[in-house]
Amino acid sequence: MPRKISSHLELLGLLQSEYLALKYEQTTRISLRETALGVNFVAIAAVATIAFVKSPPNLTVVLFIPIISACICWVYLNNDIMVSRLRIFFKEEFLDRVASIYQDSSKPLNRREIEAVLGSWEHFHRSKDSFRKLRRVFNFFFVSMGFFVSSLAAIVVTFEMILDSSILLRSIWILDVLLLSVITVALFLTRDW
Repeated sequence: MPRKISSHLELLGLLQSEYLALKYEQTTRISLRETALGVNFVAIAAVATIAFVKSPPNLTVVLFIPIISACICWVYLNNDIMVSRLRIFFKEEFLDRVASIYQDSSKPLNRREIEAVLGSWEHFHRSKDSFRKLRRVFNFFFVSMGFFVSSLAAIVVTFEMILDSSILLRSIWILDVLLLSVITVALFLTRDW
């Protein structure tokens, strides 16, 4: 049988523990998201090195770029979505939960007062950062370059080669086009800029 919570202070302590755990998860996901873009560039460089190390270049290897980028982009997008959801949770639901505890205590606090204490970082880094919009534009540029443009370039470079190749290579090329379409839609639907 679970132990009853005896005071508002104890409940606030539990909420603080939850907040810290969720902030840690959010920070970890941000780190993983940002690492994914760098890993994608390294993977593209490795594929390009393999493709162009010999003369004549082996362009069939370039067909792996959209597949690799799609997989890494999936990791990037899933973490981006979770980071955004956690931000919304902190801004909306979590503050309401804390407010409901304070409403039961002797001196009720309003939502703005609670937000000033618990959500100060969430508010500060979105409103007081004069370079946020510029950074978001650069972020969109690099994410597009890493996941979309590199995959599109691989598809364009291999188009003529695919016309005279095996069914397997044509199938991979068609899969690449489909994956590029999915990446494009996903990047635009989940953008945070």
